[in-house]
Amino acid sequence: MKKTLIPVIFLLFSLMLLGNYTVTQGTSVKLSEKELKANNTEIENRVKTVFDINSYSPEELRSIIWREYPDLTSSPSEEADVFINYIKSVFSNTKYEIKSINYTDSNTAKVILSVSIPNPDELSSDAKQAEIEKTVEKKFTEKTGVTYSTLEKDKNLMKKYEPLLLRLYMETSTEEIKNIKTYNKEESVYTMKKSGNVWNFKNNAVNFFGN
Repeated sequence: MKKTLIPVIFLLFSLMLLGNYTVTQGTSVKLSEKELKANNTEIENRVKTVFDINSYSPEELRSIIWREYPDLTSSPSEEADVFINYIKSVFSNTKYEIKSINYTDSNTAKVILSVSIPNPDELSSDAKQAEIEKTVEKKFTEKTGVTYSTLEKDKNLMKKYEPLLLRLYMETSTEEIKNIKTYNKEESVYTMKKSGNVWNFKNNAVNFFGN
């Protein structure tokens, strides 16, 4: 069984905290306090809509993840759902915070987001992987009546149960994510554009399905 976590390669989801950010405007920008407040609120709402994993339906979530992991489209539904639950768990425990909004003109803003992602190294250590393996073995034997030692001696039996072992591994890793204590933190800058009263990310790949 693999001893490394499937990498999370795209920051998608889970805005956990908004507010307490700085707001500035360029020297040629003259937005009133009322306009700033309205724009800030719309930007907050848009960021939350895009990054909060709970704002997506199961079908939208599958489409987003399949875009990044196309091999899943050919996987059995149950296996794909286990992987999706794993990704959802990661981003349900990811924290985003707006650090600043800088209006470069009345319809354009540079938004700095701080993201804190659960540190995957906590689950990749030999000690934690051994713990996960032990849990998987216990679940596997309870589910099939086959001991892990028997499985290791029979290559055909191992091949037969590989999908179940992977599913149990992903399920156990998903359960462990909420116990991660340390986070990797970084900041990203996004450009947002206003059309009418609606703010969208300039990079359409970030907008996903939110309208």
